[in-house]
Amino acid sequence: MANDKARLMRNVIGLVPTVIEDPPRVQEELIRLGCRHSIYGVEEFDFETFSAALVNALRTLLGRDGLSEAAYAAWKRTLASMCEVMSEAAKTISQTPVKLPLHRWKKNNKWKSSALGLALHNINVYDDEKVR
Repeated sequence: MANDKARLMRNVIGLVPTVIEDPPRVQEELIRLGCRHSIYGVEEFDFETFSAALVNALRTLLGRDGLSEAAYAAWKRTLASMCEVMSEAAKTISQTPVKLPLHRWKKNNKWKSSALGLALHNINVYDDEKVR
């Protein structure tokens, strides 16, 4: 269990550099994470607590010499922003469906797509914007 949590934490931290390379992909992943965490019962203040705990853990692990004040502030802003996206997704899922892309394919030289619409008590599958 502890190894699973450590692996998950490495994955979250690993998303940070990807923000620069592919912001839309990271935003989609954060929305997915926020939706999943809502289903697990995570509340808005939990995201804020997590963000603060993670940045403080980094400072503890790296020490003040390993994490300058500027780097600490940058990590704090970045993690807070990431957690804000997750928190907003978690709030949204209980109110309206969130569409998550599932698959894209080409048929008759036209792109088709499917998506999953998630709400806390409802799941819809969309094919090219039509609910089935």
